[in-house]
Amino acid sequence: MEYKVLANGVKLPMVGFGVFQVDEQVCEQAVLDALETGYRHIDTAATYLNEAAVGRAIASSGIKREDLFITTKLWVQDHGYENTKRAFAKSLQKLGLEYLDLYLIHKPYGDYYGAWRALEDLYKEGLIRAIGVTSFSSERLQDLFLVCARIMVMYEGTNVADRRVSDTSLSDIVNLIVGEKFTARSAAAH
Repeated sequence: MEYKVLANGVKLPMVGFGVFQVDEQVCEQAVLDALETGYRHIDTAATYLNEAAVGRAIASSGIKREDLFITTKLWVQDHGYENTKRAFAKSLQKLGLEYLDLYLIHKPYGDYYGAWRALEDLYKEGLIRAIGVTSFSSERLQDLFLVCARIMVMYEGTNVADRRVSDTSLSDIVNLIVGEKFTARSAAAH
């Protein structure tokens, strides 16, 4: 299996099984089939409304937790510091897990500064192995870094349709820096 090493050293399997628009009724069996086929990275989100089915599949798979890589995402209605912490606990409970491998802010709307601060704290507490964002423009990502980030984004994913050529250099910066307070000066040095 091929991996991408994230900025903090966590190994992300390059092939994963996503459950976007997979109905709760068929999701559990679909994830079990994917795990039996050899998938070890499962990608879900609170807004997909199937985290509980994913959790049941994980529990009944017989695969050791440390051999799996589980990603889920925070949805916009749960942004803000306290809301994010509650949403994280709810996702963890639905998934039946003690920690997440990757937790992402799904879109840059509402109080995503507060959401990012909550992710940083959950990461420091050891409840998340890596934190990041998805579907952020380079401008919103830079804004996040400059305004509130104490820990660098470890993963930045963008839908191909949302990606612009100018976004590439920011992804390079994200992959170079981890764990240090982001400043314009540290970004310019890289």
